[in-house]
Amino acid sequence: MDLSIHNVSKCYGKFTALNGVTAALQPGVIGLLGPNGAGKSTLLRILATVSLPIFRLAAWLWPVELWSRLAAKEYASRTEELVLGAARTLRHQLPATWLAGLLLALVISSGAIARLALAQNWPQLGACLIGCLFVPSLAVALGTATRSDKPFQVLYVIMWYAGPGDGVHFLDFMGAHEYTLQAGMPLYFLALTPMLLLLAGYARRRQAYGGS
Repeated sequence: MDLSIHNVSKCYGKFTALNGVTAALQPGVIGLLGPNGAGKSTLLRILATVSLPIFRLAAWLWPVELWSRLAAKEYASRTEELVLGAARTLRHQLPATWLAGLLLALVISSGAIARLALAQNWPQLGACLIGCLFVPSLAVALGTATRSDKPFQVLYVIMWYAGPGDGVHFLDFMGAHEYTLQAGMPLYFLALTPMLLLLAGYARRRQAYGGS
């Protein structure tokens, strides 16, 4: 079976990895040669449908309102005294809230997780799972600390657009771009995740025990 590609281009932010690549490939052994950074891996990922297209990235945008209300809904509905006054609030309510956000992230990315696992693309699979951990942690931390859903909504949309969407490497929390994986940026977000959870727990403890 012949494979033809025409005018294939790929940009990561302002960096152009592929620019108008056209080729006709026939059955047999084919070599793809070029220096580092020439776009070989990018081209192969596109041909193997491993690269994340923008419509799949957009799946991470629509639940922003649900995530933002994870730890802020009791303040919006003015039931914080009831929630914070309940027994074992810190031990059960906050972890359950975070787990709900994690489950939502896993559900919306389940297609990408399965596809990356089948392709044995372990680095990007790991980065995607890190994104699933990071996003609800950020939502719970900001919602608890600020008692509002707005800070997360604003910050997350900016991060999503600039990072996974536009390729700003230090904001790419899910490793959507190859050069962010090579730089190990998802690991920084993995390290940030428990810090956010500690912040959420500290803020909730202060609120539950009469702090401001």
